[in-house]
Amino acid sequence: MIGVIEHDQHGAFKKQFLALVPMSELSIEDTWYTAGMRASGSNCIVGNEVFVPDHRLIDILAAVQGDYPTELKEEANYRAAFVPFAALILTGPQLGMGRAALKYVIEKAPQRAIAYTSYEKQTDSTVFQMQIADAALNIDTAHLRAFRSADEIDAAAQHGESLD
Repeated sequence: MIGVIEHDQHGAFKKQFLALVPMSELSIEDTWYTAGMRASGSNCIVGNEVFVPDHRLIDILAAVQGDYPTELKEEANYRAAFVPFAALILTGPQLGMGRAALKYVIEKAPQRAIAYTSYEKQTDSTVFQMQIADAALNIDTAHLRAFRSADEIDAAAQHGESLD
């Protein structure tokens, strides 16, 4: 799924879509070197002269209003609020990186001293232990909030309710 923009004959913005395109018609250019988003898969996707039929397009502005191109309007999966869902799926890489960073710090702590202190191992410092506990709590809380958000999106879709 890729984002595409439709322009009029003068190059002005007309519409914005999500398009379903087979990867066999695209190539990936590894261009994403931003520290906070590495390994998120946010690279350039290049397609030349790719035809996308209408049934593989989702009008983003219509989706934001809850209008999805489907005959299955009664199915909850097709009623989920677009913006909350789209925002939620972007949190996955950050949540994973948070857990990986915590694991890395914990693994390295027994071999690292704390500069300008008498601690030869970070794990011997009560302050370090408290900071690890605080980080672990924050990361776990972020995961729980993401799960709760997903549950709220699903529940609203089940009941046909709109989310702001």
